[in-house]
Amino acid sequence: MSQYGTAAVPCGLRARSGLLRRSRVMVRPAVVSAEYLAAVDEAVGDEEQAQAGADVVVGIFHRQLRDFGAADAASDEHERVATLKLPVSAVAYEPLFALLLRTGGAFDEPVSGPYGWSLHFSLSGRSCQLRWSKSGIRLNLFGSVEGRDDDQDAAAIGKRLLSAAKSFYVRAVKPRLDPSIASGQAIVMNQVPRYRGMVDFHRRTISDADAAATEAEPSTEHDGDASAAVLRLVQHSLRPMYEDQDQAYRATALVAGYFAWVQHLLVILTAFSPAATNEGFSLTTLLRAPWAVQFDFAYPPPHDTATKQLKDDLGELADEFRNPLLHGGGGRFADGVMVEWAPGHQVMAVNPDALTDQYMLLQPALTHDQVVHLLDLVDRIDHGFAQHPFYRWAAQGLPADFRQDAVRRALMVRASGGAAAETAAASDACDDASNWG
Repeated sequence: MSQYGTAAVPCGLRARSGLLRRSRVMVRPAVVSAEYLAAVDEAVGDEEQAQAGADVVVGIFHRQLRDFGAADAASDEHERVATLKLPVSAVAYEPLFALLLRTGGAFDEPVSGPYGWSLHFSLSGRSCQLRWSKSGIRLNLFGSVEGRDDDQDAAAIGKRLLSAAKSFYVRAVKPRLDPSIASGQAIVMNQVPRYRGMVDFHRRTISDADAAATEAEPSTEHDGDASAAVLRLVQHSLRPMYEDQDQAYRATALVAGYFAWVQHLLVILTAFSPAATNEGFSLTTLLRAPWAVQFDFAYPPPHDTATKQLKDDLGELADEFRNPLLHGGGGRFADGVMVEWAPGHQVMAVNPDALTDQYMLLQPALTHDQVVHLLDLVDRIDHGFAQHPFYRWAAQGLPADFRQDAVRRALMVRASGGAAAETAAASDACDDASNWG
């Protein structure tokens, strides 16, 4: 028998569900709804794991939701006495709230407009409504209770509901995440527009600085202070060096943001690649792989000329800029290292084909010409990515579905030349879903 049995399960829940299903472990707790059992059975495909998931739910109703009460009718809006908005982050638990409360017998109230669902139940001796809308999840209490503070009760109940959802996630959901992600049973939320915003911001700072960089002539006004005149002259002579230093800082930030954008873009594009259907494909491996490995997932070899050029440009950007700038080189890796190449003889390690003073104090990590070359590379890479049939899908922030049926459908659409129409339809559907019809 389940470790919790059925004795402490509210009788209203047992009567409502009537699900004493027998299995190898004898009894499934009656508190668990048929909807939950079917979902768990299909997801885990294992009787013992399904039983364990059911036990988790019963345990939650014994601890965090021990005085939960079912409801048979909608709440009366005119009797609302308190409202608590749960933290925005609680939206991550939205499907778990709904599943738990429906499992316990909460009443599904009719919803329309901005509401996704609205559930009526009782907890802590209070009539409650948990409602999910575009603006988040809100808890409403109805009907005052003598001697009790409505706002304090709302805060306490909200805390209990969050604790219940967290417990469900940690004990029943989280153990299944890694296997499901690894097998591709997941949808990757698209962050490409956010990363691109970071790239465009740093790109603008470089362009704006270039536009503002005008040669200022030293002042010829005589103010009778020779030391001030000398200071102005020194500042004028050092100005180009400081401007180059600032541009190098901006370019370094651009490179960091650009590769974040590149790697996330490659993850999204892999959902439209035959590599995602290969036996042994692992979404976990894709998410953790270096950019070059991710590239071959999104663009499986052998590469045509344009794809090879795109990868070569990315390799040059990585070798010449990302690796030395972001991995502690302060310029080129070897530059600035004094080497004892023979007993008693030292020399500076340099690239003899491109001597540089960038290791020296106050010298910028990138020269003006290098920044120009960096921007040219970025433009070429942008153009190369834009040729992908589903680039606009990624650029518009649409999610990447790695489930096999979705990947196979995407490949069929791509082969038929229908990527643009599919992207437009998905964008409209995403808008409708965001607006909830």
